[in-house]
Amino acid sequence: MFNLEAFHPSIVHQGDAPLRTYSQEEMLAYARVRGCPLSAWTFRDWIKVGLLGAAKAHSWPGRGHGSGSVARWSPQQFVLFQLLVA
Repeated sequence: MFNLEAFHPSIVHQGDAPLRTYSQEEMLAYARVRGCPLSAWTFRDWIKVGLLGAAKAHSWPGRGHGSGSVARWSPQQFVLFQLLVA
């Protein structure tokens, strides 16, 4: 289950700690909890038309055959996403 409370405190920058980033899956889960079930295609369309910025970081889990990267968005982009689904 998606933990909504885990998102709020992570947006605030605390000293020199690295800022948390958000995957598309996490952002879509947030939208579902808020009652706005978005598809991955709609998420991509929002990026294409400029409602959201492109991902700034990628992680490479597994590094094996067929394991793609996981795009990550900044806390600022997540706040913008929150406003879009509000």
